[in-house]
Amino acid sequence: MKKVKLILVTVLFTALVFNTSCKREGCTDADATNYDEKAKEDDGSCTYKAGLVIWWNQSFSEDWLDDGCNTVKVYFDGTLIDSKAISTYWPNMTSCSGGINKQFDLGKLKTKTVKVKLLFEGEDEDGEWTDEEEETLTLNAKDKCLIYQWEY
Repeated sequence: MKKVKLILVTVLFTALVFNTSCKREGCTDADATNYDEKAKEDDGSCTYKAGLVIWWNQSFSEDWLDDGCNTVKVYFDGTLIDSKAISTYWPNMTSCSGGINKQFDLGKLKTKTVKVKLLFEGEDEDGEWTDEEEETLTLNAKDKCLIYQWEY
């Protein structure tokens, strides 16, 4: 009888160990920065990032130069990210590390709306001037990076 109880306890213990190890918790979303491929059950811990690249081509640059612009300042959500001579341009953009770029920590959200502002500064016969353009862009963690061409 003691042997039967011992075998039964051993079998139950072994089954319990194997059963709980099959339910490894963690982040099961492959788009997350902390994805755990061994996790079988999502525990709500997933976190996300997404990048934003702003760029313009030679034509855009030349049009603003013709208007007397010499500098462009780029703001994301009201924070100055970069300042460039307007003569700076990129022939094309396929990389998330080119242009004017920033990585955003999205926390547990998969999307984020970013307000982008370009502030142009120049000088003409009337003196110094500024002009600005704004766009609202939506980043998505699934895409990893939004590459946006600013056009005149």
